[in-house]
Amino acid sequence: MKKNVLFIVGAPGKPQNYTSIMPPIGVLGLASYLESRGYSCDVIDYNVEKDRSLDFREYGWVCFSVLASNIEKTVKQINDVKQQNPAAQVIIGGPYVRSNPQFFLNIPEVNVLISGEAEETLHEFLKKGCDPTVLGLYLRDANGKARFTGKRPVIMDLDRLPFPALDKVDIKKYNWPVKRRRPISTIVTSRGCPEQCIFCSHSLGFEWRFRSAKHVVDELDWQVNELGVQEVCFFDDNFSLDLKRAEKICDLIKERKLDFTFQFPNGLRADRLNRHLLQQLKDAGCWYLALAPETGSDRVLKTIKKRFTLDKVQEIVRDCKEIGIRTMGLYMIGFPFETREDIEKTITFSQKLDTDLAQFAKVTIFADTELAMMYGYEATNNEEDKALKTGIIQHEVPGISKEDVYKYSRQAYRGFYLRPKKMYNLVHMLRPTDLVHLAQYAISNKNM
Repeated sequence: MKKNVLFIVGAPGKPQNYTSIMPPIGVLGLASYLESRGYSCDVIDYNVEKDRSLDFREYGWVCFSVLASNIEKTVKQINDVKQQNPAAQVIIGGPYVRSNPQFFLNIPEVNVLISGEAEETLHEFLKKGCDPTVLGLYLRDANGKARFTGKRPVIMDLDRLPFPALDKVDIKKYNWPVKRRRPISTIVTSRGCPEQCIFCSHSLGFEWRFRSAKHVVDELDWQVNELGVQEVCFFDDNFSLDLKRAEKICDLIKERKLDFTFQFPNGLRADRLNRHLLQQLKDAGCWYLALAPETGSDRVLKTIKKRFTLDKVQEIVRDCKEIGIRTMGLYMIGFPFETREDIEKTITFSQKLDTDLAQFAKVTIFADTELAMMYGYEATNNEEDKALKTGIIQHEVPGISKEDVYKYSRQAYRGFYLRPKKMYNLVHMLRPTDLVHLAQYAISNKNM
């Protein structure tokens, strides 16, 4: 069998519902890991390479990164691969594999699923195939049912992993609508999160592991000075859990005089920030960060186990304003235990907190989360319910209709953004083209 490995990142079924396209950092990390062990890897990201065609006969293995947004297109692409190259091994990975592995294994063309951190699992699979001793795989048993080979221990020493193969994609084709500079890229400096938020799938586990400050800044140096990156988005689940490490990263950025800006759109925990670290981040080049109170209701905040207070969030936002860091508030509307009063508190709090930007996501319940278990939700293969087929349950709030949840979301967006002061702020914060893009997105998704 050929040693060539192809990674495919599918585009979403409704691209108009997404405002950004960033490098597929997880897939690029797998590619660099395999190449460091003697394999030849190609990566195609259909988000930015819509017209690219490939000869699938060149590859022994074809790996698909599956997200909730690209499942349907991925299934079609799997068929295309097998029609052209029936001998190719089709491998499925991504954060939604464990939500409902049976759904994917019901596709005859799929050979195996990989769950969790994939570097070591994928490498071992390429050497041994569908061997039940390879931990981290979902295989078919004799009856075609999903069988998990067992959880693989997480990688503790992240410094031994090579940098993601960002040189395999065209950085200039990627975009993030909230930015200061381009080209824009991304980095992940830690994995896992010990927090207990009940809606989070913890796809990389609860055990927090981190790259050393030097290893992180070595990669930033490479991205900036070798690849020409001008801005970087940090996408850790819990970047600042270790405050000293976060400060050391800032110190090294300044010592090396790296010329770039950076941001934290994925969110930083309010209880893992203080004024000193915020000033360090600002001095190193940080201009924007998100905070995720999720709710304006103390009762809901406690129920979802965020483990900090709304007062702490307000304190950090005040510090950011004084230091000169722009902010975004991340909220969720439609928890099954929410009342109308809770939702209205969230809307009121978002305006009182007065971050520069705000996002109001409608709650989606993912299988294997505490939130799903609390309400007895289980993944199903009901062909009549495409959402449940993949172990993803849309918001369902007793006493509040789905239509009303959407109305509350629109009310939240309108109440936050349709204020003269806020609109004036946006015009001075965002580039005109990005502002137009975000406005079109809001209108097409009926958020405004």
